[in-house]
Amino acid sequence: MLTDPEPDSGHWICCRNLHHIRQKDYMALTLEAARLLRDGCIDAAAALNEALSDALKALPADDRSAWAQATGRAMAEVFEHVLNPVIAEFPELEVDEAAWVGIARDQAAKRAAPK
Repeated sequence: MLTDPEPDSGHWICCRNLHHIRQKDYMALTLEAARLLRDGCIDAAAALNEALSDALKALPADDRSAWAQATGRAMAEVFEHVLNPVIAEFPELEVDEAAWVGIARDQAAKRAAPK
């Protein structure tokens, strides 16, 4: 269920379905905010991928496919609703595979470091 707190405000409150977020909600990004979101998406995808890889070893064979698909759908949502709009707004933030891996490593190290 989505509600628009102010008509024509462009800001939807999302209760259940992210597919209805308006594209114009993404327009207020700065380059720095976009870079941080991109890096967070890469970190989230890497963390989910690693967790899935470990979990698949502990799951019964009959359940592995369902969990892999569910995890893939979660990653796809992050990419569709955060990463893709960021890259659309700032194409210069698109990275190749080597840079992606480097960002994932840097982000994981930041999370692991004591605060």
